[in-house]
Amino acid sequence: FISAVIGITEPALYGCAFRFKKPLYALMIGGGVSGAFVAALGAKAISFAMPSIISLPVYSGSIPTMLIGLLIAFVLTAVLTYVFGFDEEIKKDARAIEAEKKNIL
Repeated sequence: FISAVIGITEPALYGCAFRFKKPLYALMIGGGVSGAFVAALGAKAISFAMPSIISLPVYSGSIPTMLIGLLIAFVLTAVLTYVFGFDEEIKKDARAIEAEKKNIL
């Protein structure tokens, strides 16, 4: 969460979203709805910056719209993840099981 707030989303994507499909679907829906909301209200950046909470000054004139969009994305994704569920199991092949056994010994 902390790395995603400052703009580095790869740990969350590879650590959680790509491993479990239901949270990935919730993430895509939440991001799409939030992006549509922000685009519909015409938020514009005055320069290029990495998307994060610390780059909000780039969106001068539309900071309230961006904050509402962030809130929509966070809340909608969390609610959809709760609704879709998070009870998926990771399927392991024989090589992964053997590697885990070696690490335990």
